[in-house]
Amino acid sequence: MQIPPRLLAYFFLFGLLTVLTAVGAHSPTAGAHSPIAGAHSPIAGGIAWVESFDDALAKAKAENKPIFIAVNMDGEPVCEELVKRHYRDGKIVTLSGSTVNLFASRFSHKGSGKNCARVGTITCRSHQQVERDVRRDVFKIAPGEPVNAPNHIWLNPDGSVILSVPFMITTGQLEWCMVEAIRKVDPAFEWTLRASARAPRRLIYGDPREGAQGETESKTRGATGGASADPLDREALEEVLDAVKKGSGRGDRGNTARQYFPSLIVTDDKKAIEFIESWFSSRWASGRQAERLLHEIGRTSPPSFWEAAAAALSHPDLAMRNEAIVALEQLAEPKSLKALLKQKSSEKEDAAAANLIRAIASVGRGKKSAESLVLRTAARDKKDFMRIHGIIGLVYIEDREKVNDVLVKSLSSDNPGIRAAAAYTIAIRREHDLRDALAIAIEGEKDLTCKTYLGAAAAALRGGGLRLIEGVLREYALDDIVRDRE
Repeated sequence: MQIPPRLLAYFFLFGLLTVLTAVGAHSPTAGAHSPIAGAHSPIAGGIAWVESFDDALAKAKAENKPIFIAVNMDGEPVCEELVKRHYRDGKIVTLSGSTVNLFASRFSHKGSGKNCARVGTITCRSHQQVERDVRRDVFKIAPGEPVNAPNHIWLNPDGSVILSVPFMITTGQLEWCMVEAIRKVDPAFEWTLRASARAPRRLIYGDPREGAQGETESKTRGATGGASADPLDREALEEVLDAVKKGSGRGDRGNTARQYFPSLIVTDDKKAIEFIESWFSSRWASGRQAERLLHEIGRTSPPSFWEAAAAALSHPDLAMRNEAIVALEQLAEPKSLKALLKQKSSEKEDAAAANLIRAIASVGRGKKSAESLVLRTAARDKKDFMRIHGIIGLVYIEDREKVNDVLVKSLSSDNPGIRAAAAYTIAIRREHDLRDALAIAIEGEKDLTCKTYLGAAAAALRGGGLRLIEGVLREYALDDIVRDRE
């Protein structure tokens, strides 16, 4: 069949983007470093940004404050969310009074001499120069090299790096990082974290050039990576769906549809979602191709695609079910909780049931019923394998007091996998309050493999990376599906 000329342009651009990505660093999760035009919303009542990198250094030294740098780009969904919500959040704005703040973006949003329409308080010329200075002085790269965005970096008053987080970050995670950086400069700083505040998985202490390829699961456990296509506008979407319908037979329609998958799964349109959902409900949605598509939905799709992934929750193939469950875990759409709970009640395979607990923890964070289920599984499930996954699921749970109680008790379990899982969650959450409990566990640990992971958790609490502790997922959770998104 003949592909519409308009769509050939889409495929050419997608191929070009893939080639360019192979040359430069690109995230396996939400975030990007290529220019895309986007709408701008001026920030009101948000963070007060400083005009220049030099001004920030001078102010930080004079006031003994850390420097907070937000690297942002236009048209990227996570960046848009950060500008519209995170940088206006009341707690973040309050914390920003204890930091010196720089906004870095190479895009222009207002005419010369006027305050930026995107963030206010500074001109576009200022944040464009800040972006160049951050390249040179923080990332230490040339002007033409890509910078992962969004990216958040905190510096000491002398300009040395404290920590950074590439790509997506929640408001609670941003709050945790702000407090962590401020306390590195002022240990006496007092602040009560909100329940949702926890360390990001992608937290990096030291050199931010490690980026998403530094200490994350995505590198150490074989993430697929790769570029994502651009969303289709309504006209192009109609052309795609029409081309599929006009296929000469089921096989032809299926092949045509697969050509368009990269763009369809990032198109936040009801028709695109319904098309993918119907495909997963069809007889020919199976095998590695379908598994990869589910994985890509979890990696790149907007949360609205939860319904498409949920269509494969009850698929007869275990690998398909697991990919669908993990996709929903990553999309973290609260609306998917009901579907996950329903599947959990009927699931017979331990591997899928374990993944369901972690997905329920992700999408049900902050909801008492979901958190109680995860806490109960982590604390006293009859199967040690389920307890291990329940403890790993505690990474998402907001009730810190209850989580830490389970983690401390798990450190003294008879099962080394449970002890190692507790160490993993302590490391990922950077639960500094459990440093002493972890030290006691290390001293008494007899299992050499488990002791290695307990030590890795202690190192993470001292500012180390997560590369070694990720081995818990393979060793004890028997988990081979990479969570790319968080």
